[in-house]
Amino acid sequence: MKLSITIFITSCVVAFVCFISCTKESSSPVNRVFEVTGFNKITAGDDHEIIITRGASFSVQAKGAAADLDELRMVVNGETL
Repeated sequence: MKLSITIFITSCVVAFVCFISCTKESSSPVNRVFEVTGFNKITAGDDHEIIITRGASFSVQAKGAAADLDELRMVVNGETL
C-alpha cells in the first residue's frame, strides 16, 4: 500500500513537471520597428490591434511577444501593407 502511494505521488509530480515545461512562456512585450514605405492601405489578419497615426513620414512598429514578432512579416504589395 505504501509503495502504491509513493508511485502515485511520484507520477503526479512527474506529470506536473511535464505540464509546466510545456506551457508557453509569458514574457514582457517587446517593440520592433519595420522599415517599410510606399503604402496607403493596410490589410491584416484577425487578432491584431492596429493603431494608425498620420504623420509626415512612414513608421511601422509592432508590439508583442518576441516569438510572435519573429514570425511577423511586413510586405508592401502595390500600395497595400
